[in-house]
Amino acid sequence: MTVVVRSEDEASLRGLIERCAELKGELVEFAQSPRFDRRLTPLLLEAAGPERQLDEGEAIRIIDNFILRYRLPDGSTVVDRFVAGRRDLAEGDREMLHGEELLHRRKA
Repeated sequence: MTVVVRSEDEASLRGLIERCAELKGELVEFAQSPRFDRRLTPLLLEAAGPERQLDEGEAIRIIDNFILRYRLPDGSTVVDRFVAGRRDLAEGDREMLHGEELLHRRKA
């Protein structure tokens, strides 16, 4: 797929969107890792109900909520731990991840 760039601003925006998607993927993978399984799985099972069926949209909502709002025993969130463990993240990436957390809290 070829994307035509009309200006530097559009190229910059496209780069930012791509970076957001990349970080979101890494964050979701981190949240679904074995280290959080005993906390996330019960949330998904509860939402699935006795039929054990959960649609994709609901699963995404639960995982996002878990990543951004669920308080771990030390009071941190999954995104807090992700950012703390990733010393390679640029400051802008850290701000973007924490900005998503703040935005999600305002919506709740």
